[in-house]
Amino acid sequence: MKKIISIISIILSLNVLSSISIEKLEGYWSSSCTQSQNSNGNQGYLVETYRFNKDRSYQLDRIWYSDSKCKKIAKKEKESGNFTLGKENTNKGFNPVGTYETQFKHDNKLEQGLLWVSESYSKLRIAKGFGNSQNTMLGLFEYKKH
Repeated sequence: MKKIISIISIILSLNVLSSISIEKLEGYWSSSCTQSQNSNGNQGYLVETYRFNKDRSYQLDRIWYSDSKCKKIAKKEKESGNFTLGKENTNKGFNPVGTYETQFKHDNKLEQGLLWVSESYSKLRIAKGFGNSQNTMLGLFEYKKH
């Protein structure tokens, strides 16, 4: 009986790996124009656009604006690398079901983040930027696919 329980446990643990469809994740996802600031000293209004590819590469474009309508560009930033989806992590119900641990590798850095996609694949939320520590809370920005 213990052997059967062990086998079932192994099978269930394998099933917790990401069930996010890379094909449906593929494409461009953008935030709305939002007032923001970051630890690098940037502040103003920000639009972020992620592009996810089938080969598990990504690109992040951050465009900072000086106006609330996001018309006057103040600064552009780019980041690109690879991502790996891991196991589901709802942080004991704090994050929605379907939130997965995600590693972002770029510029010789590894960021342990989270990624959530709505069931309809129309909305996305991401957490990253905490280095080697596992981020446990999704970001507030909501990205829409276009």
